[in-house]
Amino acid sequence: MNLSDFIQKTKRIIYLSKKPSRREVRYGLQMNLLAIVLLGLVTFIIRILFWVIASL
Repeated sequence: MNLSDFIQKTKRIIYLSKKPSRREVRYGLQMNLLAIVLLGLVTFIIRILFWVIASL
C-alpha cells in the first residue's frame, strides 16, 4: 500500500463516518459505568472472601 492509497482510503473512512447521536453516547457511557461497577463489586466480594478466610 503506497501513500496515495492510504490517503484515498482515509478520506473514504472519514467521509463515511458520522458523529454519534446523544442516545449512542449515553448508551456507551452507561455500559462503561456498568462495567466499572461490576468490576468493583467482584473485586470487593473477592477481598471480603479473602478477609474471611484469613480470619479463620
